[in-house]
Amino acid sequence: MNIYITRKAQIELASLSTEIQNRISDKIRFFAQYRDPQVFAKYIPTEKVYRWRVGNYRIFYERHDGDFFIMKISRRDKAYD
Repeated sequence: MNIYITRKAQIELASLSTEIQNRISDKIRFFAQYRDPQVFAKYIPTEKVYRWRVGNYRIFYERHDGDFFIMKISRRDKAYD
């Protein structure tokens, strides 16, 4: 299992404060250590993606052939717009 971050998600992550960037990066590494990190996720049927919750932020991803592709990182209040 590999976790890839799309260019869009990289830009969104870079726009956050260093403290939040570190918190999100640490959490992504935490999820990557698990055999099946989907147990921490919730499926969002309207977006057809899964999401992980990190405080007030949401990490949206797709899963293909066992790999995870992070598509979007955003604040909770703007995540579902």
